[in-house]
Amino acid sequence: MVGDVKSVGALLLLGAAAFCGFGLAATYEPMDDPLPWRIGYGAGAFVCAAAALRVLRGRSSADSI
Repeated sequence: MVGDVKSVGALLLLGAAAFCGFGLAATYEPMDDPLPWRIGYGAGAFVCAAAALRVLRGRSSADSI
């Protein structure tokens, strides 16, 4: 049961990371001020991908203490 929840959570996070990745790619089309969008989408993609990896690896906050 716990493994299923982790898999679904990681899949949702990877979906959000993909959304941010496509958003980041879309900022390279001509627009007025793309830098804030690039930073936001890039940070979102990185954070979501890192969180998905952390969920799949099974780390908890107690492991790092």
